[in-house]
Amino acid sequence: CDMAAVEDMVHAWRDKWTFDTPKAGVVSTARASLRELQKALASSPDNVELLLLTGLVAHYAYNVDVEEAYDAAVSSLEKAAKLAPGDYRPGWFLGIHRCQASEIKTGMDRLLATERLISPERLPFGFWDDYIVCAIVANMPAHALQAGARVLKLKAPPSKERDFLMETA
Repeated sequence: CDMAAVEDMVHAWRDKWTFDTPKAGVVSTARASLRELQKALASSPDNVELLLLTGLVAHYAYNVDVEEAYDAAVSSLEKAAKLAPGDYRPGWFLGIHRCQASEIKTGMDRLLATERLISPERLPFGFWDDYIVCAIVANMPAHALQAGARVLKLKAPPSKERDFLMETA
């Protein structure tokens, strides 16, 4: 799976492609990585880590307009959630996927449920950054501000995007 090399380009959908790497190459990488993971899932359908990786790669592929990746992300992440109900990652990944796919209420509900699953201090700052994005889109500024405070406590690296979102909230 070659997605690590393009992860910062596919973390979110972009209206305008501003990267030096051509989008067509990133789309090709995303499609090939997703196909490779789905093939691996055929022989290990109950492997939670593989389901999570497949769901995340499918989410990234969806963010570069690979339409068929939407369902792959949802099915992989929902199955991972059923197999590992105490793991916060399936809810996190599915919540942000739904939120970025304009299913704001469903996505935010999933993130809220994930927030209640384990102690908020145990959730990584990446969760809270994604939570902030979805909370802003869901018009829940108090939740965004609370998540921003949690990120500060975790001593996350500075982020201009986070600062902008906190100012917006």
